[in-house]
Amino acid sequence: MTLIKLVTGIAFLLCLDATAAETAPLPQQLLGEESMDLSATKVKVRVIKLTLAKGWKVKTRIHPVPGPRYVLKGRVRIATDEKAEEFGPGQLFWETGSQYLSENVSDSEVDLLAMEMLPEPVPAKPGRTMTGKSPKGKTK
Repeated sequence: MTLIKLVTGIAFLLCLDATAAETAPLPQQLLGEESMDLSATKVKVRVIKLTLAKGWKVKTRIHPVPGPRYVLKGRVRIATDEKAEEFGPGQLFWETGSQYLSENVSDSEVDLLAMEMLPEPVPAKPGRTMTGKSPKGKTK
């Protein structure tokens, strides 16, 4: 009888430990946060891995889709009118939509993750073309 109680008690404790592990919060680290004005109620979110070759450099430009960029490997230099900064593995930077210069300052490739949020187009109402006319040529 005592052996049965002991085995039952151990099984109960093992179940409690497994349940606690399943409900324990996952470790997390906030890498960056930025407020954004989304003019659309529906957006398409894209996560893109970019590989910049050794020596890669782009002249001053404005990126059409601002958002966070996360460095996986290598070092990248981002320069704006206000400042120039270098970012390495595990660091996050934001493309803001203003002019910037970007270059790979590593001795090898740079791998980045780019997160983009694009407004999805509003679908046309059924029975209308983009000109506002019905397929039969009648304006509604």
